[in-house]
Amino acid sequence: MNKKSSRTQNAISKSVLRLVSTLDFKDITVQMVIDDARTTRPTFYSHFRDVEDAARFTAISMMSMQTDVPPQPNDWVPRDADFIADRIRVQVRPILEVVATHRAFFRRVLEQAANLDYFNQTVAMFMAKADWEFRMATEKVRSTTDMDVLEIVANGAMWMVIKWTLGDTEASVDELTDRVALTLAALVTGKLLEAK
Repeated sequence: MNKKSSRTQNAISKSVLRLVSTLDFKDITVQMVIDDARTTRPTFYSHFRDVEDAARFTAISMMSMQTDVPPQPNDWVPRDADFIADRIRVQVRPILEVVATHRAFFRRVLEQAANLDYFNQTVAMFMAKADWEFRMATEKVRSTTDMDVLEIVANGAMWMVIKWTLGDTEASVDELTDRVALTLAALVTGKLLEAK
C-alpha cells in the first residue's frame, strides 16, 4: 500500500472511530464518514465495502498496533511459569488498554458489525502477536503443534476479552491481563500461579 492510500485509510479509520464511539451503525452513513475524513465516496469504496467493514478494520488495526511481535531468540531454553506469564502480560496489557480506552467503539463493533471474518482476524492477530516463549513452551504438548495450541488459546483469550468488553465481566485492565497471562502460563506449564 502506498503512503497516500495508507493516509486515506487512516483518515477513514479515525472518522469511523469518532462516529461509532457515539452513534449506532444504523445512524452512520458513508457520507458522514467521507465528510469527516475529507475524502470521496469512490475512495472510501476502494478501501471498504461499508461502514461496518471500515469499523472492523479499524478495531483490528487499533489492537494490532499496540504490541510488536517479540523477537525470536537464537536458542530457546524452557522458562518457568512466572517468566512466561510476565511475557504474556507485556503483550496483552496494551491491547486491553486500547479496548478499555475506546470501549464504546469496540462494544458497538461487537454488537452491531462483528462477523465471522472479524473474529477470525482477531484470532489471527492474537496468534501473530504471540510471544515466542509461549510458542516454544506449547511445543511440549504432545500430539499437537504449537499453532494448534495457539489457535485454541487465541480463541479463548478473544472470548475473555469480548465478554469483558461487553461488560459481562467486572475486571480492571490489570485484573484481566493477569487472568489471561496466568491462564496461558498454566496451560503450557501445568503450574497454577497467583495474581500479582
